[in-house]
Amino acid sequence: MQRVSFAIRQQFPRALILFLVLFAATFCGYSLVWKLRIPLSDVDASRLERQTVEITSDVSVGKYSNTSSGSLDGIRIQVIWSKEMVAPEYGREVELTGFLKARGFSTYERYLFTKGVSATLTVSDIRSQRWSDTLVGRIGAFRYRLVDCIRRCDGSTAGTGLLRAVLLGDRRDVGQTDEVFRATGLSHMLSVSGSHLSIVMLCLGFVLMRFGIGKKSTFVFSALVGFLFVVLTTSAEATVRSYLMLVFGGCVFFFRRRTDPLTTLGIGGIALLVGNPIVVLSVGFQLSMAAVFGMLLFGRLMSVWLDAYANFIPRLVRETFSISAVAQISTLPISIPVFKMVSLVGPFSNVLVGGLLTVTLALGLGGIVASVVARSLSLPIFFLATRCCDAIISVAQELALLSWGSIEIDTWGIPISVVILLWLVAIYLFWPLPKNGIRHIVAPGMKTLLVVACSVCTVFLLFPSALSFVSGGVANGSKDGVYVLDVGQGDAILVSSAQKTALIDAGSDSIALKKGLDKIGVTRIDTLIFTHTHQDHIGGAFGLGKRYGIQAIMVANGVGYDSDVSKIARSLAAPVTEISEGDRLEVGRIELTCLGPRNKVTDPDDNGSCLIMLADEPVGASYEYESVLITGDAEADSVKEAFSRSSLAAGEIGVLKVGHHGSAASLDTQLLSAMEPERAVISVGENSYGHPTQKALTLLHSFHIPYLRTDLSGTIFLVSVGQ
Repeated sequence: MQRVSFAIRQQFPRALILFLVLFAATFCGYSLVWKLRIPLSDVDASRLERQTVEITSDVSVGKYSNTSSGSLDGIRIQVIWSKEMVAPEYGREVELTGFLKARGFSTYERYLFTKGVSATLTVSDIRSQRWSDTLVGRIGAFRYRLVDCIRRCDGSTAGTGLLRAVLLGDRRDVGQTDEVFRATGLSHMLSVSGSHLSIVMLCLGFVLMRFGIGKKSTFVFSALVGFLFVVLTTSAEATVRSYLMLVFGGCVFFFRRRTDPLTTLGIGGIALLVGNPIVVLSVGFQLSMAAVFGMLLFGRLMSVWLDAYANFIPRLVRETFSISAVAQISTLPISIPVFKMVSLVGPFSNVLVGGLLTVTLALGLGGIVASVVARSLSLPIFFLATRCCDAIISVAQELALLSWGSIEIDTWGIPISVVILLWLVAIYLFWPLPKNGIRHIVAPGMKTLLVVACSVCTVFLLFPSALSFVSGGVANGSKDGVYVLDVGQGDAILVSSAQKTALIDAGSDSIALKKGLDKIGVTRIDTLIFTHTHQDHIGGAFGLGKRYGIQAIMVANGVGYDSDVSKIARSLAAPVTEISEGDRLEVGRIELTCLGPRNKVTDPDDNGSCLIMLADEPVGASYEYESVLITGDAEADSVKEAFSRSSLAAGEIGVLKVGHHGSAASLDTQLLSAMEPERAVISVGENSYGHPTQKALTLLHSFHIPYLRTDLSGTIFLVSVGQ
């Protein structure tokens, strides 16, 4: 076969030099730039001081506190807010009191260094705040109004969250969409990058040109609007790099100079490094540079092969697939050690949602312009944009369910990355051009048949739920019984009987939950029950959508108005019902009985307020099921109290679902002596809490109670014992 042409090969010296320069900067940056610590004079971490800080990022929500980036006298700091405080918005100037601490050398503080943070400020009190007089403050105020407009446009929670992410760089309400997009190779959509900026500037340029504006004036105005868009989206490194490349490339074109994409990439990267050397340590910057670098080196080669062997596919689809595949492969040496996952459906997902992203951004820009005139004009436009976002999320969720859609790489990440890097170099040097194309082996009359066949295969391969529609919409292919699903560190328990289903808790990961449900053939869930509102019990429900036709949501008395429960109820279009001790729910031939709590819940996050449910056959039934006690995160004291108030006797519990993933307080001798369960199940995954604890396991051993763990056995099916 013909080898790569000399015209392509002659780029190699420039490509090699650029790669070596960036690699050397990445390798040496940490050791060299670490010494450039910005000194903070007269800093005493034990002294409460009044400071004035400009907020330069959206708030990041943590388990115990929230954080924002801020600027203090030109120094970048991390601002730490307590959970009780309402963190100020991007662009606010805040007068506060707090404890300022210079960055040290611990592992976490080294991580802060890679973000350019020189100190941390733990806030004790917010005295006053206002919009800053700087450009960031003025645009931040405008951005805040846009966020409010998007929230009020009556779109779905997931759709509005995604729209804010792709249009404004605001990822606070992305939720489970982040995990879905990571598994499907769409994470770049959640971080405003070159693709977003290019679409924005091209859409604006197209409109201006249609109104007869000259090319140079269009470029200048588009560059100005592009700069404002960068600030509007909080000036992420990838966005700044893309903006510099686009502006530099446009200047070269209008000055009638010969363009060279690799040179443009190098100048954009170097300009960013000169302005902020620490950016070389940013994974986002490294991924962005690697993706563009790979597209410039391999894009033409990939296009030639696709043109030769897939010329029956529309050119736009071929080009989208080529760009996505090349970008993803080029970033593997960096992404594998960091994210420990490789998405195999990334190129397909980008082809499917690429057009929707363009429409979403175009509508978003229209909404921004309309909001300047009147807020009411922007609401219907933003609503249409959220519908596009809903469609993107639906496609991503379907792709995330594919068993082959992504591969997790827990070990050997770095060696695999080195092998891939060497493989890329070999491909560039020795990849041959095709000699013959598909046009030589496929008759013209066969092209239509090929297109139809590929379309049908794509529908049923990428969208497994379509099979249930064609087959008549089977409601539930699972067997009668109770399934303890393997969803990692969390709870998700399915009760299934006579084509009826109830899901008790939803874990934290919607992808793992859906895969578990699909594996046992569940296509409909009648009732969703939350034992309490911890994220590892309700988080997975945010990504369920309307696919399973959930008709009702049940929570403990007093939890119905919880904000997270309300969001889930809106996304599922399902009513919320509060239940309490003694309430019953029939799921086919299995009866669920609520054993607790007795009183109205005042703190939904308290483990002691968990619903405790008993799955058993109804009283007087002619058949028998093995009773299962489902405890959520309830610990020994709560379970003992609920069991003692019930009519159950020792030995009547067939299976005990151990509470709180087997924590130290989940079991005690009094509980096991009173209950005498025949078996036990622990729902647990990889965690940093030490679950299940040795104390809980020792107690089970001492009472001779056999047990299974979902992290070792996967999904556990508890079968019926009689008819």
